[in-house]
Amino acid sequence: MRLKWIPFVSIGVAMSCSAGLKFEKTSKTFTCHPLQATEVVDFNFTNSGSEPATILELKPNCGCTSGKVDKKAYAPGESGVVHVTFDLRKRPGAQRKGLTVKTGDGSIGLYVSTTIPKTFEPSTKRLVWNAGEARSPKSCRITSRHKDPFKLIKAVPVHEGVEAELKTIREGYEYELVISPSDTIKNTLVKITLYPELPEGMTAGRTFSVYALLK
Repeated sequence: MRLKWIPFVSIGVAMSCSAGLKFEKTSKTFTCHPLQATEVVDFNFTNSGSEPATILELKPNCGCTSGKVDKKAYAPGESGVVHVTFDLRKRPGAQRKGLTVKTGDGSIGLYVSTTIPKTFEPSTKRLVWNAGEARSPKSCRITSRHKDPFKLIKAVPVHEGVEAELKTIREGYEYELVISPSDTIKNTLVKITLYPELPEGMTAGRTFSVYALLK
């Protein structure tokens, strides 16, 4: 099923970084695709002062956000853009993240908000084999909580000697993940990454993880 992209809904009022940079908006809200990995939000500004303005630092308030500008110095009347990249992975639910723009005239916060839909959830995040226990296959259910179906296409362990098989129960909605470890693996936590089929036009998307703990 192909989903239509929903355009930005922006909020916020123009504000200044002291007498220098004046932003058209300081907060924006967007709607993201359930499988989307990142979003880049642009904040336009103009140097409204009579002296050159220099951006000294773009300081995010979370490791999931980062900022970028095409250059640091802007002449009086010159315009520019702060590009804020928001990592949407591993953060379901309502989100509001910020980034502080620091210049020689002061600082101002820029904020992005969205609600990241829930999609695939495992019945357990970690399958455990205790010390001395036979390395027989174990499984968990992977269920989509979203109203639209999203097909899982593969499960990839990041450790040799562990095999993962993805069995379809109800395509797009429910799967069984079967993990078969080697008898030789001990004291290791193995990540198994689940990859969904991405919609047309999306080049990178969210992945989902289950872990095998082999004591």
